[in-house]
Amino acid sequence: MNTKTITFEVPELVFDVHQHVGAIAVAEEHGGSASDLDTRIGMMKEAGIDFGCLSPSLQYERPNGWRDTVDLNDRIAAYRRQRADVFPVAFGAVDLVAGTANAVAEARRLGAELGLAGINWHHRYQGLMADDRRMHAVLDVCAELGLVAAVHLFADSTMENPDALERLATAHPEVTFLGLDALSGFAQSRALHLTLERCPNVLIDTAGCFGLARVIDSVVASFGAERVLFGTDLYTTPRMWNYPVGLMEVSSSKDLTDADKAQITYGNAARLFRLTEKEG
Repeated sequence: MNTKTITFEVPELVFDVHQHVGAIAVAEEHGGSASDLDTRIGMMKEAGIDFGCLSPSLQYERPNGWRDTVDLNDRIAAYRRQRADVFPVAFGAVDLVAGTANAVAEARRLGAELGLAGINWHHRYQGLMADDRRMHAVLDVCAELGLVAAVHLFADSTMENPDALERLATAHPEVTFLGLDALSGFAQSRALHLTLERCPNVLIDTAGCFGLARVIDSVVASFGAERVLFGTDLYTTPRMWNYPVGLMEVSSSKDLTDADKAQITYGNAARLFRLTEKEG
């Protein structure tokens, strides 16, 4: 078989804001299994990714209710500490169904005690609409502690749509929202332009970006590179991609400047998480 090699230059520093540690790995003693950690770092090296922000998989079981979320956050924090040079920040989770008071208390704990950088929601896995009324009390804690609110916007779910994120971001203008998987569908990527226009506190990542119409270029042309952060939706089990499409789209773009590419792949994350250059 004849083959062709197509190459593109990846920016010097790459920070992935969207990685998940699966439930099995998180449940291992000391926060994460050695095999998951080794596999994860190996996948990052293959793709040219230097740093990552970890989040738990939000499909975890809850036989003990809110206590399972407490344990999950303890373990994701411990996992991060194993290689803080590679994973300088991590997000935790809250379970709104376990009660607003418990969710608020856990949000405060993961920011004030565990030193996590934000809260990650995947509402369709958590059985809620993205703008569930119980979100507001937790977002008040995000505003108080400076936590990032990372909200999945996977295009095939009506439970996770840009309209819901817009309502949350409008109600909490002091909170920075990070829309994950926001560009995962063409129609959604176009609708998202209204949300980005109306809500300057909304950022988005590149995970799962739609492969046609140059959706990243379109967002940057309309709102600037500072609104987009590189993310992959990296799972080690199952492995979700052979190479992250977002990094290919950014690196090979003919419209993005080198400065745009550097902002998307590292600079915006460094600013969001208050990192110094090459900090780990």
